[in-house]
Formats: sequence, C-alpha cells, structure tokens
Amino acid sequence: VPILLSGVGIMIFKEILSSGDTLGSLTTGLLGLGLPLAVIVILLPALVSFISASSTSAIGITLPLLLPAMRQTNHLLLFTAGVYCAAFLGYFSSPLHLCQVLTLEFFQVKMHDLYKEYVLPVSAMWIALIAILGIGQLL
Repeated sequence: VPILLSGVGIMIFKEILSSGDTLGSLTTGLLGLGLPLAVIVILLPALVSFISASSTSAIGITLPLLLPAMRQTNHLLLFTAGVYCAAFLGYFSSPLHLCQVLTLEFFQVKMHDLYKEYVLPVSAMWIALIAILGIGQLL
C-alpha cells in the first residue's frame, strides 16, 4: 500500500507542476530577490526532485526555466551540471523515492534508521556540489 500511495502522490504532484506556471513564477521571484544563480540552480531542482521523487522530471521541468538565466553567464556547462547533481541529490534524499520505499518495506527498515546512514555521505555530496559551483564560478 505505501508503494501504491507513493506512486499516486508522485503522479498527482507532477501533473500539478506541469499544468501551471508555478515554477516559472518561483524562478522569476528568486531571481528578483537577488539570489545568486548558483543558489537557485541548487535549490530549485533539488526541491522539485525531493517533492516529486524523480530526478528526470525535476531536470525536465527546471532546466528550461533556468536556461535563460544560465545562458547569460560564462558558466552554462557548470550550472547545467549543477542542475543535474542537485536534482539527483534531492531525488536520492526523498522519502517518496520508490526504490527506497520498496527497499525499506522489503527489509523492514525504518526511514529514520536509513537517514541516519545517509547523513555523512549525502552531506559530503552536498558540500562537494556547493564547492564545485562556488569554485567553478571563480575560474
């Protein structure tokens, strides 16, 4: 039952995101606040993939929204890689990630116990992503 509910929830969320201009407005708003593009490149794909539990849909949704701003920099490839990495990390950390839900159910492991194991490696990956984007912009 949890797997079925996760799948249904993910599909409903994807439809909600696809049907409106919610993310377009969010992107415009974040850029309007003066947030650095690197921060938006990390936050937006990570948030979408965390909520949707799909890195592919997060990339497909957020990359077209971010490309116009990314093209105005000399770091298009760097930011594109950042979108992919942030989307993966959001997806990997999502409690709705179907492979994770199935594995937890099969092995009868609690989500809390899994996330205790995630703290060090996932934190290291986030730190590496932030460092690469930060250093990459200086080059």
